[in-house]
Amino acid sequence: MIQRQQAAAPDPGGGPEQALIQRARDGDLAAFDQLIELHQDRLFSVASRLMGSEEDAANAVQEVFLTAFRRLGAFDDRASVFVWLCGAMTGKLRAWWAAREPLESARTEGFEADEDPTATPILEVFVSPAPHPDEASDNGGEIAGLLEAQLLALEPEVRAAVVLRLVEGLSIEAVAEVLAEAPEIVRSRVARGRRILRERMGSFLREAP
Repeated sequence: MIQRQQAAAPDPGGGPEQALIQRARDGDLAAFDQLIELHQDRLFSVASRLMGSEEDAANAVQEVFLTAFRRLGAFDDRASVFVWLCGAMTGKLRAWWAAREPLESARTEGFEADEDPTATPILEVFVSPAPHPDEASDNGGEIAGLLEAQLLALEPEVRAAVVLRLVEGLSIEAVAEVLAEAPEIVRSRVARGRRILRERMGSFLREAP
């Protein structure tokens, strides 16, 4: 079932996570273990939604932390640790996608970039009509499962933008950093993904007022 993660605000320079990274740079493995504990569940959530396989997602997350450990010296202390880790995962995901399906660039031409930076997150925009109390649990689970399936049906780059922006709640600028794309491209991909999900799930979901 999709469950929106609480968006993590970028840590200011000198914050607690940056202190952990500095300790890890100095050889404190326990500090790096703390960073893993802080972020592994959320990274796994992102990876599993983008890959559709919990086993592959677990392997990807493990590789991300290995990569991050080797690149501690390159971390910008002013950056968000979660965004940095997501960026490290992006390259691995693109290689994974390319090995399993043709990786096509998302076509943004002809799509209006209507992604509003103040837009309500996807799970609040797409809400099911109020079910009968006896059916609430089953109905909610069915819709969540359908939404998960439709996310996986999106083109990989569109799916990544949608998951990071509308499920994880990252800003357009943070998603652009993770995906190494221009904000305008990210905004257009999010708008496209939102539109596709509305079209495909219109019979199950309605927009909140």
